Amino acid sequence: MASSFWNIAYQQAMRSGVFVAKVYSFLHITTNYLAFPAYAFGPSSMMPPPPMAGLPMPPSPPVSLPAPSSAPATEKPATAPSSSHPPLKSPMAGTFYRSPGPGEPPFVKVGDKVQKGQVVCIIEAMKLMNEIEAEKSGTITELLAEDGKPVSVDTPLFTIVP
Repeated sequence: MASSFWNIAYQQAMRSGVFVAKVYSFLHITTNYLAFPAYAFGPSSMMPPPPMAGLPMPPSPPVSLPAPSSAPATEKPATAPSSSHPPLKSPMAGTFYRSPGPGEPPFVKVGDKVQKGQVVCIIEAMKLMNEIEAEKSGTITELLAEDGKPVSVDTPLFTIVP
């Protein structure tokens, strides 16, 4: 009697879409993902129906990739310093800000004279605003980083000519 019960249970499970891997005790069956009581047979929404035996799988459609374009990139590359003077570099990774807050004037502009220790920008790292100071006195000749854009360690920020 028990073997006919399991045969019927197995056949019903196969018809309803449940993939049965093993029947190993009176009340449990094991599938690919779950172990559940035998009375819980039903359609499985987690597993696809088993493949039909003897029928080949249809080939998948080819994947088409867009052709590489020779159009110029929309992003401009990071500006390299054109001066022979070493640039002021970022001491940390974060977001570069030229001004102390939105709508406020920038700390420095091209042509401004700065003193050693003067705040020239802010780098936000881990929600902390870190003031970056000029390493030497001189005149700002180039702005090398974009406001509000991420910078990494040693990214050139400004060129200061003594």
